[in-house]
Amino acid sequence: MPAMLRHVSISADDLPRARAFYEQVMGWRFAPWGPPDFLQIAGAGVGGGLQGRHTVAGKSLPGLEPTFAVENIVATMAVIAANGGTCLTPEFHIPTVGRGTTFEDPEGNIAKVMQYERAWAPTLIDGAARLRHVAINADDVVRAKGFYERAFGWAFTPWGPPGFYQTRNAGRGLMGALQGRRSIVGMVMPGLELTLGVEDIVATAAMIGAVTAYALEERRKQQEEKARQAALEAEKEERHARIQARKMEKLEDKWAQERVWEEERLAQQKRIQDTYSAHMESKMMLMEAQEEATWMASQATIRNREDAKKTEELQAGLAAYYAGTRQGEKEA
Repeated sequence: MPAMLRHVSISADDLPRARAFYEQVMGWRFAPWGPPDFLQIAGAGVGGGLQGRHTVAGKSLPGLEPTFAVENIVATMAVIAANGGTCLTPEFHIPTVGRGTTFEDPEGNIAKVMQYERAWAPTLIDGAARLRHVAINADDVVRAKGFYERAFGWAFTPWGPPGFYQTRNAGRGLMGALQGRRSIVGMVMPGLELTLGVEDIVATAAMIGAVTAYALEERRKQQEEKARQAALEAEKEERHARIQARKMEKLEDKWAQERVWEEERLAQQKRIQDTYSAHMESKMMLMEAQEEATWMASQATIRNREDAKKTEELQAGLAAYYAGTRQGEKEA
């Protein structure tokens, strides 16, 4: 059984903004489901989801991420790998949904395949846009044609311009196409290009223009507010920097004055120390002079005593001598 488109996820940088756009323009309804930042879509004609933009295996997912239903996920992964594709994730399981993987085809287009656990019927909403056509863009149409024939079991028939093929195997009520990658108004088209059926193209185009203009105006206002906040923050930082600079200037002045005071204190302390040292040196010299004078005086006293004793002894000797001489004269 050929693989059929069962689900399409729209990746968005701003979920509320994207939700408002698709509610107003496409008439879809949204309900939270599963992980945070994921909303289920009702009314698209296939399963749908609105999710925050993320990466798989280091690759940023495209704006539209389709999921194709297959009968056997293990066999499909083997066929994808055998025909030039790459399974970017191991087989994973989503409870109540099924087992699947994210793959990259030979053209660099990223999508999912899922072996679903149960049948599913889309919720239809009167007046809502429904998916009618899915086109796969390829750099090498022949290579891509061989890949999807073998991996998905699709059959292609040439239609319209050269290098354009149709398939009726993409899903119930869906037409599928394989075409060369091209650009529109300077924008390279994504890997998978979806076409939604609407009741009134003129009204829808007008609504797209109005909602887009509103969204652009809101984005402009947000950017202006962001710029204003950034300017306020920059002004606040500049004011804080000026205040800090003034505080630092005052601190430096204070530190400079304290250094002057400290230098004066040290100079005064040195003067006091020098004066005290000079006073002590003078005092020591005076004490030494006094001690020397006292010593010399004591030495002089000792010498005088010795001289006096010698004089006394000499006088005593002379007196004895004279006395002896007179005694001899008397006896004679």
